[in-house]
Amino acid sequence: MNDRTTESLAYRWVRLGAVCGLVVLVIYPLLIFVSLPDLVAIALVCAFGPLLGIACMGLYHFMAPVRKTVSLQIAVVSNVIAGSFLTMLLHDGLDFYRWILGHRGFSW
Repeated sequence: MNDRTTESLAYRWVRLGAVCGLVVLVIYPLLIFVSLPDLVAIALVCAFGPLLGIACMGLYHFMAPVRKTVSLQIAVVSNVIAGSFLTMLLHDGLDFYRWILGHRGFSW
């Protein structure tokens, strides 16, 4: 690969990461503050982790030309892992919320 292809690839990562980051910034408050239908909420939760991972990769390609360090790479990998954990947590939270709604009439 020549330098021109690499630069355009990095630019595309940055652009895609910015778009995915903005989508993540919309999804999370929607999940927290808006009562969504179950299917929509589950779809948004499942999309949250991959979108956050892409946003992190875009941020990496935005910061790497300035200074490519090991700590930057560790931060990106850690953030992608944290995004997957958060996705699992949100999914479990939705499942627990649906379980509570199903047992609402049950008295202890």
